[in-house]
Amino acid sequence: AAEPTPLVTTLSDSKQSFTAKYEAARLYIDSLAKPVGSLGTLEDWGARMAALQQTTTPKADSAACLIFAADHGVAKDTSEGGRKCSAYPQIVSRKVLEALD
Repeated sequence: AAEPTPLVTTLSDSKQSFTAKYEAARLYIDSLAKPVGSLGTLEDWGARMAALQQTTTPKADSAACLIFAADHGVAKDTSEGGRKCSAYPQIVSRKVLEALD
C-alpha cells in the first residue's frame, strides 16, 4: 500500500490543530499546477473545509446563503429626520434586495 501523503497524515491526526490542518491544506493547494491564489477565496474555503472535515476530498452537499440588509435611520432624508448620509435613497436597498430573489 502507498504511504499516506503529509497532507493526509496531518488532516487525519487528531492531535493537530485546525490551524495546522488548514495550513497543510493551503500548502497543498498552492503546490498545484496553477498560479498561487488564482482561485481566490475558493482556495481558502477548500482549505477550511479540508481542515474541518479532516479529508483531502471535502464535500459541501447542502449549502445555504443568508443575506441580511438594512438601512439605518440616519440614511433618511433630512426632511424625514435623518442625516441623508447615503448616496442613494433607502428604497434603493429594498429594490436591490428584491432583485436578488
